[in-house]
Amino acid sequence: MYRDGVTTEFSDMDATWGASFIAGINDFYDAILEGRQSPLTGEEGKAALQVCRAIQLSAKDCREVRPDEIG
Repeated sequence: MYRDGVTTEFSDMDATWGASFIAGINDFYDAILEGRQSPLTGEEGKAALQVCRAIQLSAKDCREVRPDEIG
């Protein structure tokens, strides 16, 4: 993480795609049970997923892929 001119490493944290997806799903589930809003709205989550998928397709197809192309 880079913040205010300082880089901090988190070597004890699983930051893989799968782990972050599981953490997000667990937080969504907890938010429902606790009656609170998740940090991301459904629309924000969809936008984040569209960006990630566009990056994957861009690398695979060797072309520019816009996030709004992802359904």
